[in-house]
Amino acid sequence: MNRNLLIMALLSLTLSVNTEAVTLEFTLLTWNDQQATPELPSAVGIKPSQSSQPCDWLLFTGDDYVYPDGWNPLGAISHNFADPAGDGGSTFAMAPSLTCITPLALDFTPISTNAWNVQPASLAYTGDATSFAQMNQFLILPGDPATLDSTYNVDGQTSLGTWNATSESNWILNYSIDFYLATNTDGNGAPQDIDATFDNCIQAGYLIPKSKLTLTGLADVELDDPAGFFTGDFKSYLLNQIAPRLPENATALLVTQMAKTNPVFTDVDVSITLASRVGNTTIAYTFDPLPVPYDLNGDGDVDVDDFDILENCLAGPGASLATECTVADLDNDNDVDLHDFSVLQRYFTGN
Repeated sequence: MNRNLLIMALLSLTLSVNTEAVTLEFTLLTWNDQQATPELPSAVGIKPSQSSQPCDWLLFTGDDYVYPDGWNPLGAISHNFADPAGDGGSTFAMAPSLTCITPLALDFTPISTNAWNVQPASLAYTGDATSFAQMNQFLILPGDPATLDSTYNVDGQTSLGTWNATSESNWILNYSIDFYLATNTDGNGAPQDIDATFDNCIQAGYLIPKSKLTLTGLADVELDDPAGFFTGDFKSYLLNQIAPRLPENATALLVTQMAKTNPVFTDVDVSITLASRVGNTTIAYTFDPLPVPYDLNGDGDVDVDDFDILENCLAGPGASLATECTVADLDNDNDVDLHDFSVLQRYFTGN
């Protein structure tokens, strides 16, 4: 069949919705001395900028600040940004480098064949603020200790976000979280020590299949730094600095940012106050399959390339099923026929 006619036919169909929810786990990206090359330097010992505004707050950019005493010891690329006295100025002091205590987990529930509701399920980060101070971050869910004391001003009720799983929608993802910071600067380093809380904070960004992280794959995709922490070409930054550092078998890149916002509670024994402004950049990856039904070639969409795979395996009802065609047996009846074609066409995204 002519490819253009096939696309038109597929797009004219009414799409059905699979209601099965899935959970993806993400690990924050790090790049240490053992991984470093001259082209891809280590993140150990650096933070994004020593100054405050104006600056960019991403690693591997021109204004990175190198510490002589080993801050950011794990080579973390994700960071919080804290201005203790308010919004920038000479007192800008902290940029905790974030690594995972447990993976960030997001629940995805489909609302169409290429759009998903997103709900954060877990988040636990450790943050090296200085060579001696930590500022760890934890998700607050309903029933957690912070929700049982009105002093903390949070209820753990995070609103649903969305992921638009096509290049035409720029792979945009957003969700909101309630979270708290636990820092050892008050003499108590326990994760249960709530030192600052944040309510309904939007994390805005992208979830992009790794296979799309190429000049061709992102050619028609508009990517901007969501929180305005970077003044350069954000797409080039992801392609040149982040994509080469992803594990080979990663399936997708997650980039989210929280624009600088005020806490709703702070402990009197820590340097952060209600006037402080805290933002973050989270850069992570997953090994989990993306929740795109019937994506035969694993590139994060269902398009003509997937139909090419099915067409090459199409043999009719009851025909012998070759091993390499198992992926195209979508109705699990041990053949590839027009029933499988009809299954695939319901999830065609047109990318």
